[in-house]
Parts: sequence; C-alpha cells; structure tokens
Amino acid sequence: MLGRWLSDHGYLPDHVVCSTARRTKDTWHRAAQELPKQSAVEYDDELYGAGPEEFLDAVRRVPDTVTTLALVGHEPGVSELTLQLAGHGDDTRQVQTKFPTGAAAVLATGDTWTDLRAGRLVAFFRPRD
Repeated sequence: MLGRWLSDHGYLPDHVVCSTARRTKDTWHRAAQELPKQSAVEYDDELYGAGPEEFLDAVRRVPDTVTTLALVGHEPGVSELTLQLAGHGDDTRQVQTKFPTGAAAVLATGDTWTDLRAGRLVAFFRPRD
C-alpha cells in the first residue's frame, strides 16, 4: 500500500537511506516493488533505534544531487524527526497521534541536505487510511 501511495502521488525517491533491521529492509523492498523506478538504497546501521539527531546525521551525508530522499527507520525516531522539522502545529496532529508501521511523512524543504533545519509536512500516509 505504501509503495502504491508513493507512486500514485509522485513521491518517488532518488535515494533511500534505510535501517539495516530486517523489518525496515523488508518494508522498503515491498514498497519499492510498486514504484516505477528503483532508487539507490544505502543501508545504515546507525538508524536502528536512532533518534532525530542520528537521522539528521544520515541526511546530512546525502549528496546535494539527490532531490527526493526517503528515510526508512523506526519509531519513535521517525515521528520525532518529523515533528522536529515540521513543528507541532495542526498540520502534524496525525503524526503526533500515531506513526504506525508502513506510514510515511512527506516533507518539503528549501534547505540543502547538509543544512537541513526545517521542513513543511505536505502529506502523511497511514496504511489504515
């Protein structure tokens, strides 16, 4: 469902940074099968149990030639990063409530990956929706 949603909405990553945990690798593999093109995937041991700062460290290593990045990781780090970048306003209420397995938050930013400080939540997908 996640892969179809990403594809249907045009959220196609150029690059993926994924935790090395089996469940995140399996989740991304299954989602990627629904995408029209395959992305370069980088597996990062540091994302297992990572908090927002570890996720930001991984993002800041991504080349600026990448325009759309997917991070595949674990809770609570993923929702904490989303809220750190997008804030705690009404538009992030669903993220604050529940960020289930197989969910995706799509953020837009004008920052480079190296200087990423903030983003705007433009979409949120939960499998049950």
